[in-house]
Formats: sequence, structure tokens, C-alpha cells
Amino acid sequence: MTEQRIPFSIREEARMGLQDWWSDRFDTWFMNVLTGNSAQTDTRYTGNNTATAPTSDHQIIANSMTEATLTATSAAQFTLALVDQAVLKAKTSTPVLRPVKTGVTNANFVMFISPEQHYDLRRNTSTMEWADIQKAAIQGGNISNNPVFTGALGLYSGVILHESYRLPRISSTGGSTVSRAVLCGAQAACFAFGRGYSEGRMDWTEELFDYKNSLGVEAGCIAGMKKSVYNSADFATIVVSSANSSAAEAANGR
Repeated sequence: MTEQRIPFSIREEARMGLQDWWSDRFDTWFMNVLTGNSAQTDTRYTGNNTATAPTSDHQIIANSMTEATLTATSAAQFTLALVDQAVLKAKTSTPVLRPVKTGVTNANFVMFISPEQHYDLRRNTSTMEWADIQKAAIQGGNISNNPVFTGALGLYSGVILHESYRLPRISSTGGSTVSRAVLCGAQAACFAFGRGYSEGRMDWTEELFDYKNSLGVEAGCIAGMKKSVYNSADFATIVVSSANSSAAEAANGR
């Protein structure tokens, strides 16, 4: 009866809704696991495994402070200098982080930053920051493909920058909100599925209720995720923590 009252398929709507739900859940796993968000103790949000905190030699904190004491000063905000520091650490760590192959010859690191870090990066008016680099690219003729016109973050110092609102935020004793970005190399995390399952092959169950008038749909899998750690050190991640500026916090209503 329900199917006859509406101009769309309930089964198809359920499929799309469950697809979105599982995509969100996997994304949440990914960001909590890679950043070592040990504050999240519910393993349903950390890949069915306990999150492993970043090892000290694989974490950079703005203004050379601790996350707990970061305050919203300009020296503690996210800048391109922190990206450069992360790249340097990635290339000099033991073992060295291997970049991700993005083509036949291209090899880059990938870095996920929070919307607040992206906001601070774009609004930084210091010389040779993000705005200057984009203006120089435009003046050099890179107009139609310039990321500034598409909303993409772009490429800097061999690092592909992506924004993710699922990155964890941490409250500091200084009254600031701290965002954790993460630079990743190849094999930063392991994602495993139980036999018979995969990212594109989920369990699918349909049940009828109320004397076959209502349809219920379930999709599930056996899966887990864990950050790669060898010899008690993060294998392919560099966590970068910075304090969100008061302007970024005000812009999102906090």
C-alpha cells in the first residue's frame, strides 16, 4: 500500500539512504583512526578498534606548544609553514613516509585539514601564504584550472590538500578549540572486511511488517580499520594540531 501512495521506490530510497549512512560511518572511522583520536572511546566510530594516539615524533603542534595549552593566537593558527614542517618530518622520519601514487609519474602526500584550518589558511594575508600563491598562479596564466575558482584546495609542496569536517576538535585549557590535521603517506591505515564482504558488497536484508504493508531494509558488513603502527611508531601519518582562530569559531557559530 505504501508503494502505491508515492511516486518513488521505497526500496531504492532505502538503498541510497543506507549507502550515505555507511559512507559517513567509514569516513568517521578514517578520520578518528588516522588522527589517533583516543578521546573517542566508542569503537563504533573508530573502526571497531581502539584509536591509537599519535606517537610524539609524528606530531607537530603549532607554536611549539601542547594541544592542551594552545591559544587562538596568530602563531598557533594553521599556515603553510605547518605543511612544510609536516613534509620535512615525513621525509626524514624513520621509516621515511612513502608518498601516494596519483598517476603514472606523480607521487604526492595527502593531507586532510578541518574547515576551520581551511578558513584560517585562506584568510591569512601574510606574504607567500595561500592567497599569494593563488594570485601568482592566476597571473602566470593558470586561470580556468585554478582551484580558487572551483572550491578545491589544491596542491602545495607535493601535498594534495583536502578538507574534512569529520576531523576531531579538542578543547584546550586556554579556551581554544584545536583542530587535528593529518598528512598521510602510502599504507597509512588498514581497512579489512570479513569474508564475503567488501566496500561494494554489503549484507542486504528486507523484511515486511504490518501484514506486508511496510518494508524494512538493512545493510551491514563485518569490517574494521586500524592505523598502521610498526615498532611502536606511526608508519605513514603526521598529525598537525593548530588552534582555530576566533574568526573561524565565530564564523561557524561557536
